[in-house]
Order: sequence, then C-alpha cells, then structure tokens
Amino acid sequence: MQEMPHSQLSAIYVAIFNAAIGIGALAGGQIFAVVGLQNMVLLAACVIMCSIAFVSRLKSPGR
Repeated sequence: MQEMPHSQLSAIYVAIFNAAIGIGALAGGQIFAVVGLQNMVLLAACVIMCSIAFVSRLKSPGR
C-alpha cells in the first residue's frame, strides 16, 4: 500500500475538522431552538461539569 502525500492527509484532516464544526453548529442550533437560551446555558454548564469530573478521574500514564 502506498503512503499518501502529506498534502492529501492535511486536506483530509481539514475536511474532517470543518465537518465537525458544521455538525456541532447544526446540533447547537437545533438544541437552542428547542430549549431556549437560559436552558442552553444550563445544559452547557452541566456538560462542562461532567467533562471536568471525567478528566479529573483519569490517571496519569505513570501511575
């Protein structure tokens, strides 16, 4: 199997990154339309707190 040139790999990475941004914007817009601004802020706070709790439970590779 041949290796892909760096420029093609970079283009694939950029395309995936842009698709993720677009999907996130679409999902955020749909959630905002359903729950409104105040509940959207509360939902974001809950997601951030869950993320912090998850990361704080991770162990370093040396342990």
